Formats: sequence, structure tokens, C-alpha cells
Amino acid sequence: MLPFKLSCQLQDHKGDVRAVCCLPGVDGRPDRIVTTSRDCTAKLWSVENESSGSFQLERTFRGHSKYVTAVCAMPATDSNPQGLIATGCQDHKIRIFDPSNEEAVQILSGHTGNVCTLMCGKFGTLLSGSWDSTARVWSSFQCVLELKGHTAAVWAVALVPGSGKHLTASADSSIKIWYLGKCERTLTQHTDCVRALTVVNNNEFLSASNDGSCRRWLMSGDCVQVYQGHTAFVYSLASLSFGFASSGEDKSVRVWQDGEEPQVIRFPTESVWAVCALTNGDIVAGSSDSMARVFTQCAERMASAEELQAYDDQIQLVEDAAKSNQSQLGDLQLKNVQGPSCLGTPGRSEGETRLVREDGGVYAYQWDTTSQQWAKIGLVENAIDRKTRGQALDGKEYDYVFSIDVEDGKPALKLGYNRGEDPWLVARKFLEHNMLPMEYLEQVAEFIVTNAGGAAAMPQGGGGQQFADPFTGAGRYVPGSGAGNGTAAAGGADPFTGAGRYVPGSAGGAAGSGGGFSSGGSADPFTGGGRYVPGTAGTPSSATSASTDGASQRSTSAAATPSMGSLTVSSNEYFPKTSAVLFESANVAGMLKKLTEFNATVPEELRLSDSRMATLTDLVTKLAAGSCSPLSSEELSCLRSLREWPKSHLLPGLDAVRLAMRHCPADLCRDDGPALLDFLFEACLDVKSSVCLVALRTLCNMCGDKTSAQHVLDKMELVSITGQQVAVEAGGAHQVAACTLLLNCAVLLRPVDSLEQSASLMSNIQPVFMTSPLSDDAAFRLLVAIGTLVCGVPEAEAVADSLRIQLNVASFTTSSTTKVKDCASLLLGQLPR
Repeated sequence: MLPFKLSCQLQDHKGDVRAVCCLPGVDGRPDRIVTTSRDCTAKLWSVENESSGSFQLERTFRGHSKYVTAVCAMPATDSNPQGLIATGCQDHKIRIFDPSNEEAVQILSGHTGNVCTLMCGKFGTLLSGSWDSTARVWSSFQCVLELKGHTAAVWAVALVPGSGKHLTASADSSIKIWYLGKCERTLTQHTDCVRALTVVNNNEFLSASNDGSCRRWLMSGDCVQVYQGHTAFVYSLASLSFGFASSGEDKSVRVWQDGEEPQVIRFPTESVWAVCALTNGDIVAGSSDSMARVFTQCAERMASAEELQAYDDQIQLVEDAAKSNQSQLGDLQLKNVQGPSCLGTPGRSEGETRLVREDGGVYAYQWDTTSQQWAKIGLVENAIDRKTRGQALDGKEYDYVFSIDVEDGKPALKLGYNRGEDPWLVARKFLEHNMLPMEYLEQVAEFIVTNAGGAAAMPQGGGGQQFADPFTGAGRYVPGSGAGNGTAAAGGADPFTGAGRYVPGSAGGAAGSGGGFSSGGSADPFTGGGRYVPGTAGTPSSATSASTDGASQRSTSAAATPSMGSLTVSSNEYFPKTSAVLFESANVAGMLKKLTEFNATVPEELRLSDSRMATLTDLVTKLAAGSCSPLSSEELSCLRSLREWPKSHLLPGLDAVRLAMRHCPADLCRDDGPALLDFLFEACLDVKSSVCLVALRTLCNMCGDKTSAQHVLDKMELVSITGQQVAVEAGGAHQVAACTLLLNCAVLLRPVDSLEQSASLMSNIQPVFMTSPLSDDAAFRLLVAIGTLVCGVPEAEAVADSLRIQLNVASFTTSSTTKVKDCASLLLGQLPR
């Protein structure tokens, strides 16, 4: 088999390319390519030069109100000689486009969740799958069958030509074979969410799963082959003339032939979401770097030698960075990893994993008891076996699933961990769940810290870890941290802001003592402690509430700010919430250090002069001290200039904007509100980045003032979609910030009295309730948001009832976290039964 090489790159999307398909050429014309993205568009690409295989953007299809997550081509007919294009959207709609028109010619409604997969038969029958756990069969743009039976999202669908059979695959780890609307068989050999299906012929099909495997099946339900090669989730499949291709979360497309893996096509980005084949045999893949790429075996259509070298260099940079992390900042030092000789010793049990140092990297091997051999899984990134990442445990999805050997001769116990969680808290819950002695606490927590590396949230206090700056190797700038060296501030974490919170009985708790908190009183259900008093030294602030007129509610003593008191189910101190939750704390020293450092390295035309840097330094210092004096035109100009810096240098400047949005929102938004909002939306596209986190917190602060909040209200649908998407796809602090934004949206909508907007917000919040894992702090914000929308508003209660939100709320009434359990119980009593 000739190897595939890069042909061209399709660049125009502003977000992850989530789906790709081939629009076959007619009347001798070449194929076209359709791509869809999180930027809420679909795009049509046509051949620019047939001999070289290059493509150009022909048309952008618009009208989607949310992320576009699925696409398929519909065959040409007499009435539609070019064929049609169907897209699936997070707004629950399917849109049908004529290739020559950017507006939809049909919109199909019926699903009640994200339409995440589409497939079309040769006679125009359309099959769709959705997060609502159903699949639907459409004929002549009418729903003729609804396939019900899965207990979770339907991630993939397929039609078996000429047989009347349909295939569906689900997050419930099963595949179902349907005939004329009835389920004939349910296949359960996959151990995790099944993400992709493709039909090989009338008797065979392929599947791919989050368990890292692909499988070949007969229509009888027999699994005849398992393909192991991917080291993380497998997202997509495409049939080829000689085999098939698969793509996944391990930076690769893998090409399979006769059960072997003759080629791995590497990508310079983490997620390769989708892959499809063109009729000329080329492969198209869409990925998380906002690009689609075409790969070919035809020498005439391959990119130039210079372009191929540049692409290889880009991949090498990514792999070198991973190896550097392994040897310098990784969780496992290379010198402590055994060499290949350790593979001479047999494994003790099926699936046992060993890390082996070879070829300058660390590779994972897994023991196969059938062959009595060690099977090579692949390169370990950041010295963590990718097989531990992105796995499900007890029905929940975790960033890491670790095996903990407690006692020789007994099976290892599984521990699920998400980025940003407190390793000691997770370790304690693990020990309690498995009824193990607490003397193992330190050992298990250290294991998590070692094996999750930078993903592990270090304990806040003077002994916290010194994080490494990814640019310089020195102390990293942590937005919102209190200490100038980048470490977290002392005290427990505020569940709203991630900043220090008041711990009853701890020293320095009184206002003015350096702790920055009011003393006395019971715990605030939102922050877990007394209210922050701006302007005091020491610990960064927790979220400060803003009144509905935009003025910050401030106090200098506990007497002036009475605590909310001890909360019980009958008192309901949780909702409706009438003021936005804001992010105020700032690491001024770290921010200014990075601003100065980055200003020296950005392109000269973007660099601030010495006088402007002095203006910016004074401004940041003033804002951190809580000053609300009007911003001068020069100060506003400096803040706008920071938004033009490259994304790699954007973080400290964006954090300065966040701080200004907290204290001077009206000045910041008066003449620049819409442009600033667009900038923040774009910053949120990379949902797991630090830039996204700070952009979310800036959006939260935008809700605290009447002038700036109006811009949020004007774009409420897009704001809430942004919050939903980050909350669903990212964990830790990102998820909490996103749910805080959704809560603030509810606070803004309550006095507006718009049932339509409230209903839209509730429908955007509902999928987040079903996110796994969902942290207690994130869940609490969602519960308060729903309570704020429905409390005392019968029409809103009726909307919640129609969405069956009671079912989501009820699952939190048994939470081990008091505020979550009490708030859920109160809310359940508020909703219709």
C-alpha cells in the first residue's frame, strides 16, 4: 500500500472542525468537500486545481444558531441535480442546503437534543441520531420512524443498503440493529461509548468506541475482529477500497488493511474529530485546530516538498514538546522508567500496563494473556499512559482512570480523576468508597499528583507546588492567584472563583487582618465563607456580588454584611439569586511580569511603548486595589491593544481586561461592547485553554453592571450556548466558570420577564446537568440558575415541567454535599410534580 501524504489544508473555520463529508461530483466534475464546525457554520470546498488536488472555499452555509456537529450528502435527483447537504446542529435542528445557496431550503424539527450524527441512503432516506437518546428516519423531509431503545445519546447511525435495516450506536456502550423500526439485536461487546459506525457490505459493518478499539461485525451480531491501535477515544470511521480509516483523540488517523495498521497519519493537534473518503481514494480529516486536511496516495496530488517538510516539522515540534515534558516537567522521570528488558517478564493479569523507555520516549505496553505477549499500545504523552485518559468508570467519564494496586493477588481498584480536582479530596473519597484505611491517604494523593501532573490541582497554601511557565520554564503566571510567584493563595478554594475562602476558626479571618474576609457568621452558601472585603491585603477575593443596579455591594465589617445564616430546606436562602457572581481576585505581580515579558517579544507593530506600559502598570495596580475611577482614553487604548496580541501571549492581557470589567465595566463597554463580546466568544472556542477560562470569567464580570450587562442580554442565546459548550466539554475550573456564566444569565433574565429567553436558557442548561463528571460547585450553580428562573413564575415552572427538568434535579437530592442536596430538594419542591 502506498502511504498517504498531505495534499492540502482547508483553513477558514474559527473553531474545531467536527464533521466532514464528500459531496460527490456529477457530470464528470470532481468531488467537493463539506466541513462543519463549532463556529456555527458549514462550508463547501471545491477543487481549485484538479491536477494538484488543491481546494478553495466556495460557500459558507449559515443560519445555524449553535455548533454544527454533523453533516452528510444527499444524492442528486432530477429536482436537485447537484444533490443536497444535510447538517445536524446543537439547536436540535436538521437543515437541508442546496449547494448553490447559503440559506437552508428545509429545516427538520423533532429531536429534543443535539443532532450529532447523520447518514443518507442512495434513495434519499435520511437517518439521524441525537443526544435525546433516539434515532429518526426521514423520508421526503418527514419523520417516518422514531427508533427508541437506547438509554443515552445516539452518537452514530448507519443504513444497510437495500435491506430495510438501520444501525445505531450509543453512549450506553451498545449497538442496535433495527429492521422496519424494531430492534432485532443489541450488541454490547464495547466497554465504553460507541462513537462511529460504517457499513462494509450488506453483511458486515465496523464500529469505533471510546474504549480505544474498532470492531468488525456480521449482521448476525457476531464480532469477527477487534482492531487495537488507538491510544485514546476513537471518534470516526471511513470505508476505503482496501480497508478503512479511523480517527481519534490521539492526534492520528490510522489506516487499516487486512487487519493490520500499515500507516499512522500524525496530526499536530490533539483531537481528530472526523474522517471521510473521497471517490478518488483521498482521505479528508477535520480536527481541533480549526482545520480540515486532505491526504492522498497520488503523487501528483501531494503537497510540495516544502509544504510536506513544514507539516512534518510542525508535528515534530508537538512530539518534541511531549518528550521534553516527559524528561523535564512530566510526572514520570525518564531515568526512572525501565528499558525494553522488562518485557522479558510475563504480566500478572490481562490488561496490565508497563511503561518502557525506548527511542528517546516512553511507550506503553499491555499484557495479552491469550498470546502471552506484551502488545505495544503507543507513545505515552507527558509520561502518562493515554489509555488512562478519557475513560469511563461507573457510568461517568473521567480525564484519568488509574489502577491502584492495594494488595498483592487481588485485582487493582479503579480511581477516576478529573483535571483541576483536589487530589487529597479525591483520594479521601476513594478510600471511603472502598473502605480502606485513611493512613493510605497521603500515598494515594501523591500517586494522583505524580500521574496527573499539571492536571492535578495542588493544595493551596505556602507549601504549594511551584508551577513551570510553558514559555520560560520559570514560575508560571496563574490568573487570579494571590502570590506573585504563581502559587495559589493560602486558605481553601472559594467554590465560585477558585480563590481563597474563609475557613472558620482559621487565623486571619477577621476583616483587615490580612485575610481579606469578614469575620463571624455562618457559611455563605455561594462562597463557603464570609464575604470578601475589597482593598485589604493578602488573600485574593472570592466572588463579590453585584447589585442589580450595577454597583458593587461592598462592606468593611461583618456587621455591615450579615451572613446568610444557617441554611435549611425550609428557609431557602439559595434562590432566586438577584445579583451576579463576579471574579475579582488578581495576581498583580505575576500579571505585570508577564505583560512586560510578552511586550518585549510580540511583533513590533503590536508592542506598547514605555510610556504606555507605565500607564498599563498603574492601571492594573489601581484596579487590583479596587479603584472604580473612570478609565482614561489612554487606559482604554492600552487595554484594546492587549486584545490584538497573539493567542500565545494573550493570557495576562485578557486577565487585565477581566479585572477592568470587574471595576469599570461601563467605561470598557460604552463604545466597544459588541466588539469586546465577539473577542470573548472567539477566545472561548478552544474550550480547554487558559484563555477560554479567563474569557469566561470576563463574561461573568460583564454581567455585574447595567451598561455592560445589556450587551450580554443582547447576545443571550450565544452567551448561554458558550457556557453550555464549555461546561459539557471541559472540567475543573472551566466547568465552574461556565456554570457561573449560566447562573449570571439567569440573574439577568429574571427582571426582564422574557419567557422565551428563559425557556431557551433552561434548554441550554439541561444538557449540562447530564454531563459526567459534573462537579458539586458546577451543579450547585445550575440548580440556583433554574431556581432563579422559575421561583414565583408559574409560566417558567411550566416550561421546566415540559423539559422534565425535575428528573435532572432529583438526581442531586442525594448528594453528599449539603448545599447541593438542600438546594436540589428545595427546587424539586418548587417544580410541578
